[in-house]
Amino acid sequence: MSEMLRIGHSTAVGALPLTLTTGGLTSLLLAFPASNLFDGSPAPYLFALGCLLAVVPGGIFLFLTLTYRPVAFDPRTGTARLGRKTVPLATVTKAWRQISNAGHNTSYVSYRFESTDGAWGRVLIAGSPLRGLDAEGLARLERFIDAIPLEEPHDDGLSPAQRQIADSAAQYGSKTPVGRAAMLAELRGSPPSAPTAARLSVSQLRRLERQWDHDDAAAEQFFASRPASPRGTRRIAGRLAAAAVSLAALVIAVAAVGEQVAGGDLPDNVNRAAGIGVGAAFALGLASGLVYCIAADAAGRRRQQEALSWLETRDSFQRTRGLPPRLLAAFTGTPPGERTVSFAVAVCAVLGTGCLIAGPVVWSTEPDWPFAVGLALLCAGIVFSSLAAALIVRANRSRRHQQLLGARLGGQRLLAHHGELDSAG
Repeated sequence: MSEMLRIGHSTAVGALPLTLTTGGLTSLLLAFPASNLFDGSPAPYLFALGCLLAVVPGGIFLFLTLTYRPVAFDPRTGTARLGRKTVPLATVTKAWRQISNAGHNTSYVSYRFESTDGAWGRVLIAGSPLRGLDAEGLARLERFIDAIPLEEPHDDGLSPAQRQIADSAAQYGSKTPVGRAAMLAELRGSPPSAPTAARLSVSQLRRLERQWDHDDAAAEQFFASRPASPRGTRRIAGRLAAAAVSLAALVIAVAAVGEQVAGGDLPDNVNRAAGIGVGAAFALGLASGLVYCIAADAAGRRRQQEALSWLETRDSFQRTRGLPPRLLAAFTGTPPGERTVSFAVAVCAVLGTGCLIAGPVVWSTEPDWPFAVGLALLCAGIVFSSLAAALIVRANRSRRHQQLLGARLGGQRLLAHHGELDSAG
């Protein structure tokens, strides 16, 4: 009976020493404030430490396990195991190259393989401090790539130079489809060379620069003929949000000073009034912040629509030359909708964290409360946290889509800005 050839080691298991060290130290530090919820006595501290050790290192280990699903294959039987699912090698037809930026001068390169049956697995190729593949793992990965019928990436109309520009704009990494030749070249230490600058004659470059000047003038005329974009809603919402935060801070400061002057607790009616004031200020801040995000996203969407409508009025070579900088700016900033999504992520993350903490606290400090109350809080925390993660994934996809669109619409002008368009003499 043949055995599956596993490609590399388990990333989660290999990172276990780092996970235990980082998660253990973090748990030790967080256990001190957490134990205050239980009067700070030794027994509650140990209970808080045990919970944190299960959540922090356990969460990291679970994340790595779910992110880097193992890949193994059996060339004799023609099968592969992606994650926990065994599929025929003939169904593994897609691969993705992913770069994940994890901090300053730190990045991880991984390949994700997908089957037409829906199964997928990811292999960490290189990175630090998490280890990538050793020599044996690289050799097995090459055999695996040779054994599967990989499809070549779909041509999306981007040149290699444009794709490199889009990748350079990805702050947290990039994910691109990759074919057999590109993967094998990288694994064998000879990745495809960087795209060379496009060569134009001096006369062609000068003529192109004059055309860019005409495009700039046409864009300015276009903006002058259109009504100014309304900014009243964003301005009012931004000022209301700032005022709400200032009001909440002022109420808290006055209450703290008043408590010190009074030499003890403030009267119940004063505490109640302060609580209502802080709550109202936070509610106003949240509402005005949401309005600001919605209005700013609408303005960004409107700028993109204006740029595309201007492009439709131009000649057939305008897309090749590229949008003027003032119009291209609509595709190089924050994607429309991301501010609102980020606001929702922040709210869901706060609610999720609060509910995850409140569930165990209710079980430990309120023995008279029904067990279902703590369970409901815990489930709500899981739901809100999962929703925040899903929204982050959506925001990353939207950002990547805009980076590719901006690289395409930038045309020759963007290539020249990045040194990918040069004169031949």
